[in-house]
Amino acid sequence: MVIVRLQGGLGNQLFQYSTGRALSEFNRQTLKLDLSWYITRTDRLYRLENFNIPTLIANNEDIDNVIFGNSKGIYRKLFMIIQKLLPNWSRRISSESLNLNQFNRIRGKKHLYLMGYWQSELYFREIRDILIRELQVSHPPDEVNRDYLDTIKASNAVSVHVRRGDYVSNTSTFMHHGVCSVDYYQQAGRLMSSQITSPTFFVFSDDIHWSVENISFDYPTVFIDHNDEDKDYEDLR
Repeated sequence: MVIVRLQGGLGNQLFQYSTGRALSEFNRQTLKLDLSWYITRTDRLYRLENFNIPTLIANNEDIDNVIFGNSKGIYRKLFMIIQKLLPNWSRRISSESLNLNQFNRIRGKKHLYLMGYWQSELYFREIRDILIRELQVSHPPDEVNRDYLDTIKASNAVSVHVRRGDYVSNTSTFMHHGVCSVDYYQQAGRLMSSQITSPTFFVFSDDIHWSVENISFDYPTVFIDHNDEDKDYEDLR
């Protein structure tokens, strides 16, 4: 069994699911999702229920069995010591603890528990066709989203994402990630305009009011402001 611990918002969940899905495919093992992070974190919600993914939720027994095997008592303590002394033997794998070559070496392991963010398509690009099929929104769009979707399809669309939110409000998060400057977006807009005939820019953001006031291009611009966090997956259609 492969268990992946989900944490964070929709973008992080997509990376984590995709990596776990790849390993389950490579290792021919069942994939289960650990949602325990969301029990105490009320600022984020599990969002993958809106996609065509085969969802199996891991319970505490599943997690214990994958990490510790069937060991109990002193044998479990020995199991933990061995995993700490021999990281390559460990079943608990963190994205911060191994590079891509090391990641490829865990293929074939029957039992894995994945933690971390896995923010690279290199982990799962071999199952691209599977992910394209599974990461489709599982229900039709509402009327407003359908109209926007038709507009996007009928234009030379350029999508722009402006990330702010906790990247601005949380000092430690800002220091770690930072945000893109207004000049960055303006330069990007000029670059795209030089390569695409008569583009229309569609701006998505978790701070759409700031975006309206600060982001401008020399071509038609549409600010997508109707999908709140409960419908953030609609922006991915």
